[in-house]
Amino acid sequence: MAKIRACAALILSAVGVAEQAASPPPAERAGGVAWSQSYEVGTKVATMEKSPVLLFFTASWCHWCQRLEREVLVEPKVVSELRKFVCAKLDVDKNHDVAMAYGVVSMPRIIGVNTQGEIIGDWLGYRDVAEFLQLLTDIRPYT
Repeated sequence: MAKIRACAALILSAVGVAEQAASPPPAERAGGVAWSQSYEVGTKVATMEKSPVLLFFTASWCHWCQRLEREVLVEPKVVSELRKFVCAKLDVDKNHDVAMAYGVVSMPRIIGVNTQGEIIGDWLGYRDVAEFLQLLTDIRPYT
C-alpha cells in the first residue's frame, strides 16, 4: 500500500510539473486532505490505489460551496473520513464536460464513486458536519 501511495504521489507530482504553466496544480492540500484538481488524475490515482473517489463539484462564485469548504471539509472527523477516499475538487467552470457528464447543474454537489466506478452517493447542497459525516457513514459499506 505504501508503494501505491508513493506511486500516486509521484504521478501527481509529474502531472503537476507538466501542467504547471497551463493550469493550477493538480492537488491542493486543504485541512489535511489532498484534493486533486483534475478528474483524470483523481480517477487514475483511485484506480491505482483501489480506492473510492469523492467528487466535489464547486465554483468560485458558489457561496454554499465556500461555506462547505470553510466549515465542514476541514473538521478533523470529516478529514479523517475523507482520507478513505481519493478526493477531487472540480470547478464546474473549468471542468464543464465532467460536470455535464455527471448531470451537475447546482452546487455544491458531492458524488461518491466506488472502486467499480458505480455512483454510491450523490448529494446536493450544503450539509453541516453531522449530516456530512452521516452521508459518508451511509456509503461506507458500498465503497
